[in-house]
Amino acid sequence: MQGPILLGTVFLAAGGAALACALFTVQGNYKPKINREFLAEAGSLVIWNFGRALFGAGADVGVRSIGAHFSAVGYTLSFFFLLRCLLLLTGRQDLFHKSYIRVLLYLPFLVLLCGFVALPLFHPSGITWFYSRWGWIEISKPGLWDFFFCGYYGVFLAVSGRLLLRWVRSSSVMRRRAGWLMGSFIFAAVGGMTDILLPLLQVPCPRMAAVCWVLPVLVTGHSVRRFHLTQDLEDGGMILTDKARHVIYRLFACYLISGGLVNALLQKIFCIEKEIALAYLFSAVLVLIGMILLFLGGFRKTRIPQEFLLAVMAALLIPVILLCFYADGGITVWAFVFPLIVIGLLFNKRVLLVTAVVCASQAQLFLWGICPHAGATVNMTDYITRVILIVATSSVCLSANGIYLNRLRENAMHSAGQLLVSEISRSFLAANEETIEEKIRDMLRKTGAFIQCDQAYIALLNKADRQARFSCEWLAEGAAPARKQLDENIQKLCRVMQTPSNNGHPVIFLDLEDILPEAECLRYSPGGTGAHRLVCLPIQKKEETVGLLLFAGVNSAQLWKSFVFLSIISNIVADTANRLDGMRKIRMMAYHDQLTGLPNRVLFKKQLKQAIADARREETILGIVFIDLDSFKVINDTLGHEAGDRLLKAVAGIFLGQVWGGDIVCRFGGDEFVFLFEQVPHIDVLLRRLETILDALRRPVRVDDQEICIMGSAGVAVFPRDGDTAGTLIKNADMAMYHAKGMGKNRYALCSSEMKDEMARQGEMINLLYRAQEKEQLFLCYQPQVDLKTRRVVGVEALMRWDLPGQGIITPGAFIPLAEQTGLIQPIGEWALLTACRQAARWREMELPPLRMAVNISVQQLASPHFSQRVADILQKTGLPPRYLELEVTESVAYRDIADFPMRLNQLKKLGVSISIDDFGTGYSSFGRIKLLPVDRIKLDIQFVRGIEISAYDRAVADAVIEMAKGLKMKVIAEGMETTAQLEFLSRRMCDEVQGYYYFKPMPAAKIEKLLRENCPVRPAMPEPLNNGVGME
Repeated sequence: MQGPILLGTVFLAAGGAALACALFTVQGNYKPKINREFLAEAGSLVIWNFGRALFGAGADVGVRSIGAHFSAVGYTLSFFFLLRCLLLLTGRQDLFHKSYIRVLLYLPFLVLLCGFVALPLFHPSGITWFYSRWGWIEISKPGLWDFFFCGYYGVFLAVSGRLLLRWVRSSSVMRRRAGWLMGSFIFAAVGGMTDILLPLLQVPCPRMAAVCWVLPVLVTGHSVRRFHLTQDLEDGGMILTDKARHVIYRLFACYLISGGLVNALLQKIFCIEKEIALAYLFSAVLVLIGMILLFLGGFRKTRIPQEFLLAVMAALLIPVILLCFYADGGITVWAFVFPLIVIGLLFNKRVLLVTAVVCASQAQLFLWGICPHAGATVNMTDYITRVILIVATSSVCLSANGIYLNRLRENAMHSAGQLLVSEISRSFLAANEETIEEKIRDMLRKTGAFIQCDQAYIALLNKADRQARFSCEWLAEGAAPARKQLDENIQKLCRVMQTPSNNGHPVIFLDLEDILPEAECLRYSPGGTGAHRLVCLPIQKKEETVGLLLFAGVNSAQLWKSFVFLSIISNIVADTANRLDGMRKIRMMAYHDQLTGLPNRVLFKKQLKQAIADARREETILGIVFIDLDSFKVINDTLGHEAGDRLLKAVAGIFLGQVWGGDIVCRFGGDEFVFLFEQVPHIDVLLRRLETILDALRRPVRVDDQEICIMGSAGVAVFPRDGDTAGTLIKNADMAMYHAKGMGKNRYALCSSEMKDEMARQGEMINLLYRAQEKEQLFLCYQPQVDLKTRRVVGVEALMRWDLPGQGIITPGAFIPLAEQTGLIQPIGEWALLTACRQAARWREMELPPLRMAVNISVQQLASPHFSQRVADILQKTGLPPRYLELEVTESVAYRDIADFPMRLNQLKKLGVSISIDDFGTGYSSFGRIKLLPVDRIKLDIQFVRGIEISAYDRAVADAVIEMAKGLKMKVIAEGMETTAQLEFLSRRMCDEVQGYYYFKPMPAAKIEKLLRENCPVRPAMPEPLNNGVGME
């Protein structure tokens, strides 16, 4: 090869390498400014190198002039864009906005462009062209433009060096990269002197600055990629897979190796002796490059650098091959570039394609410049070369076409898979517990047909025993079932999923010989021939395997490629299973009791309504049984709430064991349970069933190593006799249950018309009671309390009455329990306390003899945390001194489980009021507890006072109560005293005070005033045969 052509080849290869580096760096992303600037710099180097090659080997003066102008444009643009790239790379892009920087950047560029490109077109300079062994070289005398360029070149190097030094000092991380870049700039600056000093010194040496300045471009491109100063565009899907790319590299490598060997053989046969060495050298280069490419193609994880190296090799090979054979085979060899262009079409990035097109185009232009009218003789070598090129190009095209068709099939399969995933996802999104099995079967059928497998199998597992609670199988035509073997070996399959190597990921078996021993059951495959390919996927919930999805195919090549698609299907199934489990839990929480797991009242009422509709249609009987556990509160308080909860669970288990068929038991709330018995032939059958349930309940239950005996009271309502709606039946059963409790507990009661009438009457009374206070139908009367020593009135008890129009005066025993049930006792009790205190204060203002006002308080009032404050407010409002107020608490209230009961009595006591225990002796009093309470007075119950004359037991109780009170420094008042004998007994026993019809009936306030004004010892009154209504009870 001649020197000018060899040097031109170097220039063209250097420009192509710069272009390949720039294309690889920007990766098709032209949005970042640094990418655009860097690509423009590479383009300037291509123009510069092309101009130098054309000038050095141009056939005539016109061609050399064109080359000189191209060269001038190239190096002028190159320094301009390289400086801009350095500003961006070193982070000094802010300088672009400064006016003086813009002047320094654009003014020299425009001046040089004018001086070296525009002016020579009109005024040729005095440059002398000298032809050497390396081609044409210009030698000129120093002029104005040369000195200006030297100054510009020096300023460029100084600014570039300053920017790189600042970059080196800015960060230790950047120091090494900036050092490499600075070294490349120094090398290029020294090489660039060949274009400045040698022409001025008139030294006949080729100008190599264009080649030298390629090195900084390569290092800059590496820095841009290394520090992620730009971002790649999304590929949108790779055309070539790793395997296909590996095939392309091998094919191109074989193409080069075979081309080198064939070229050596042909040159041995047909080439003249003087050119045989060059031919062998060229063949060796082709074989060497092919071997390097074949070696690099084995590293599949570095596809982007491989593509870059392939583009660089193309930039080297295209000018070398074209220029080596331009004389002998130029008419044929030029076509070898087309296989490279075809290969370039297969890559997502256009690095190889653009590099091949640009390098081939400038090589052809270069050939035109050095040999514009060359002729060629076609011989046997050319024909053989053409055949080789046709075969090579055809093989590349066939491979490219095969890759393209495979990619089309994959895209079509991917699109169909996406549509199928979308369809299955929509189907499962609408699935519920009733339709999920149908949806799963349809999914197996569609998925199995899509991936062309022979068997599809799914199993969902029980959490407890890890056995299949649901399994389903789909089989292709001619396939044998294997569901039974898979169900039996489901735990082995789970162990395959849980091995450390799999860790819940899909298990793919391409050959059953590789299957683990735990998965030997998979050999029971369709047709009995064994599945050559199999995928087993876990269905997971929070990283726990809750099911398996299995696909097997005898010869299905698509199966093992589809595991990503199958993983998506597995995730859809898992999400749906989790969603249905969540819905099931929500439904369980909404319709079942959280403690016992029994249906709650919402579900019970819903099922009762349906049962009523069925019974009405079939004219059958329904039985509703309402059971309340007796004394459960005592057990709960004694053993604790946790033990009480365990007892309720045990009772729920007993009740569940007594229902069958369509019968239902629910926990209605607290310790209440309700049964629904359907298809009851007769009420006697229902009662026998109920007796069996109560007998089972009476058996001791072991809780916390302790046997507990529990009993229950039950009420029975029957459809349609006792109601035709769910609410009515439950209400009547509840009413019958309370009636059973009132009869002594541990028994049952049938709802009757008498109960309903009583309930209706109570309902009417409650409605009237709601308006009684508003209509001022409630009033107080007062019964005096007499001191047995002085026989004078020392206190009164305020007693409430209800003047109900049409029914007369109603005593508290008839309406106070109703007030307590409805919560009206709070406003009524507060009204009574306020009225009594106001009346006592009025008597005190009238200067009547002082007396104590006793007022009953209910359990609801005492349980209120603000009750003591409310009493203090009433005393302050009425002006009554606290010592004249006595609050009466019944014995049952005193011993009921009210939180902080002693503390609340002490709060009242601190106000200065008196505390008395009413109806003493009727409850479960103990001396140990009563001595802890701040009690001033004990009221002996009326039943013991009335029994003094006829019962030794009552006399003994009265004796004991009086003695106990004396021992505890408490006073005793006997209520309900009606005879002289009772008076004498109580006087002998030193009872302090009495209250009863013997002296006074309850009377209005006016009579009390008259009595107090007389202020004389009281005399007995004639007893009347009337019941004594005491207090608010």
